[in-house]
Amino acid sequence: MTDKQSVLASTSENQAVSVEVGQILAGKYQVEKILGKGGMGVVVAAMHLQLRERVALKFLLPSEGRSEEFNARFLREAKISAKLRNEHVVKVSDMGVLDNGAPYMVMEYLEGEGLNRVLRREGPLPVVRALDYAIQACEGLAEAHALGVVHRDLKPSNLFITKRRDGTDLLKVLDFGISKANLLDAAEMEDLTTAGTMMGSPRYMSPEQLTDTAHVDVRGDVWSLAIILYEMLTGAPPFVGETHALTCMRVLGPAPPDPIRDKRDDVSPALEHAILHALERDPSARTRDVDELAAELLDASRDIAPDSLWVALQRIHGTLHPDDPVKSGSYPGVASQRLGQTLTRMRAEHHSTSNSFVASPAPASQLRKRGIILAAAVGVLAVGAGLLITLTRSQGPSPQGSAIQALSAPLSPPVSATAPQDASPPVATDKPPADTATTPPEASTPAKPPSKNPPTRWTGPQPPPPAQPPAPATSGAPKPPPTKHVDPLSERQ
Repeated sequence: MTDKQSVLASTSENQAVSVEVGQILAGKYQVEKILGKGGMGVVVAAMHLQLRERVALKFLLPSEGRSEEFNARFLREAKISAKLRNEHVVKVSDMGVLDNGAPYMVMEYLEGEGLNRVLRREGPLPVVRALDYAIQACEGLAEAHALGVVHRDLKPSNLFITKRRDGTDLLKVLDFGISKANLLDAAEMEDLTTAGTMMGSPRYMSPEQLTDTAHVDVRGDVWSLAIILYEMLTGAPPFVGETHALTCMRVLGPAPPDPIRDKRDDVSPALEHAILHALERDPSARTRDVDELAAELLDASRDIAPDSLWVALQRIHGTLHPDDPVKSGSYPGVASQRLGQTLTRMRAEHHSTSNSFVASPAPASQLRKRGIILAAAVGVLAVGAGLLITLTRSQGPSPQGSAIQALSAPLSPPVSATAPQDASPPVATDKPPADTATTPPEASTPAKPPSKNPPTRWTGPQPPPPAQPPAPATSGAPKPPPTKHVDPLSERQ
């Protein structure tokens, strides 16, 4: 931020024009202050007069020898940034050319500072904070990579730290000015990237970008982000020389970076290994993308990584791999359980279990099926019990039979009325006398009708009966009609 009241901006013909505080630009943006200058551009804060919303306007700085290529890159940055919607990428809402010929783009207004200033003021950061910034950068880059955009100029000054409404740090990726994109037409891409032209900051650039800028892919951004994380943990990038040439030689040379754990002992060996994996000079041996980088960093820090970073990992994977089944429902409870698995391991488990994530509700369905079967069995038993009770009542209860005895009575042959009696009241038994166990009811003598048709209904305890059996209620019919058994064949004859 600066107290200057005016700044120079470049026109399309690389002529210098003045942008002053209080000036109204494009008929709707009133300049409030100058925010700062970079290598190529200048940013001012302005108020949108109709919306009453503060925005940031970016202009190109005039420079000797600047060609039309820089103007084309500036406009391309606006087109690319406008397509990115992630909260970790600065949003661009408009672009145009002022009446004086100066091209401009309108961005969201941010309050905060670049990561370079944070590192300069605080030095090495706590491990959890450094991880937080790295994962947030991965999430912002994931959307750009999903759209075919490679940043190619990641460095601490292009990572801006602002605040969310809840007060937590929010990192945003800035400046896609030299990015490689597949969003533009071939005519727009022509001559914007020339093989062998070095663009970016050498200490953060991958070996392949130093040697062939035109053929850099997402693994170049992975390298740069790993360099930044190394610097956040140690206070300095791993490859630094006194000049740009010496820095490039160290990046391209065979010597590995100095061990992180030699400089601080709170970095785990697993975390150091994950960072060094992203710093493999051979792109084919390097971490493949920011999805895998975020997974390996969290896998190495499962004991200290907060839940928010595991949730961010889900979003990163879903952005880069929208068709992967692991996106939806694949990490059930990952934020709370801290599974700490790399995506490679998760994918292997997913395929080896034959869609086990989809089949996870099976136990609940099996319980429902078991409940239905159990309910049906209980219903059948209830109906059978009701029928047994009805049949028992139609035959009349035994003198002192209980409900359980009534249910079991039809399973035993009837007891003869001539059964021996003692001084106590008669008690129904489930075991018939031996001499009547195989005698059907029809074989009973007329004078001794079966006891299943008593003369009266049992009403309670009674004194012991006399020696003579009670007389039947009817006129001594040998076979009362209710218990008469008729042979169907004899009826037909």
